[in-house]
Amino acid sequence: MRAISHELKTPLNVIYGNLQLMESGLYGDISSLEEPVNEIKKEILRIRELIDNLIDLSRAETGRVSIKSELVYFENLYLIIESYRNLAKEKGLEFNFDFIGNSPFSSDYNILITIISNLLSNAVKYTEKGEIKGKIEVMEDKIIIEVKDTGKGIPLENIPLIFEPFYGERTSESSGLGLAIVKKFVELLKGSIFVESEVNKGSIFRVEIPRLIRPKSFEKKEHNY
Repeated sequence: MRAISHELKTPLNVIYGNLQLMESGLYGDISSLEEPVNEIKKEILRIRELIDNLIDLSRAETGRVSIKSELVYFENLYLIIESYRNLAKEKGLEFNFDFIGNSPFSSDYNILITIISNLLSNAVKYTEKGEIKGKIEVMEDKIIIEVKDTGKGIPLENIPLIFEPFYGERTSESSGLGLAIVKKFVELLKGSIFVESEVNKGSIFRVEIPRLIRPKSFEKKEHNY
């Protein structure tokens, strides 16, 4: 799966690169094609996200993810949070995300950002009105990530199934992989994930993962930041 996913990225990058050249004017005036070009770019980005999810899931399922304890600042997370804030605003949703506790802190940045991204992505996709609230709280011995939404909700009997790959509703925006990846990475970090949901009222996803051991080299990095 991982090998095929990597192979699919190459033609996608070629297509996307040529679209950018078209937009730069290299091939003449394409102002009349602005709408279809934007639609093609949107679909390419969606497929790229699906491929990245397939690669992440494959790595997690085969145990080929090495946990790396590194220094993470709240500032490192701002850009990805803002991208979901913008997506929420495009749908007319209120969006708030709080950073609580001390920064910097020790964690695996790539795994952390994957968990946050998939939870926020899921919330935005399945919420049509209302709000999305999120937080990351750094405590002495653990990190809590929580995302609340006022979306469609999940029937109680389906909650144990939503972390299965490709389970549930798959649309042009959803591959059905995001929550499966979250669960795999949370388990990899020896953490826990909790879900509360009510149909037509919304859902709460809460992840608790232990703080990673801080390497001695952190002291030097913190001093030089």
